[in-house]
Amino acid sequence: MTVLGAARGVVLDMDGVVYRGATVVPGAREFLAALRNRGVPYWFLTNNSSQTPSDYERKLRGMGIDAGAAQILTSAVGVQRYLQRCDARGRALIVGEMGLREAAVAAGLAIVEGGPAEFVIAGLDRRFSYDRLRA
Repeated sequence: MTVLGAARGVVLDMDGVVYRGATVVPGAREFLAALRNRGVPYWFLTNNSSQTPSDYERKLRGMGIDAGAAQILTSAVGVQRYLQRCDARGRALIVGEMGLREAAVAAGLAIVEGGPAEFVIAGLDRRFSYDRLRA
């Protein structure tokens, strides 16, 4: 832990770093406890936009990892913050799952299922079809 002596914070990818699937990576809980004990804040990061920070919070807590939704940054959260910073307004076609949908709504966009849209926001979509792509 001496390497982290001057650290002001730590950002950790989740899948493959903190856990693999539903299994905690050996040493992850202990590492996070050491950060907490030293007062070093930490955040979790993922490029998976399919779930919300609250979903990830439940997953992490279910694995015995102390985490709050505010510590979890997903690519959907990044999209939301960008749209808010740009004061984006209008309709969005979402090619993605709940994480992106909630982020777009939180940014003030109206979700459309087809037809005209000012924004197309894409991420992991396990229901993807070429009909949706054409839309």
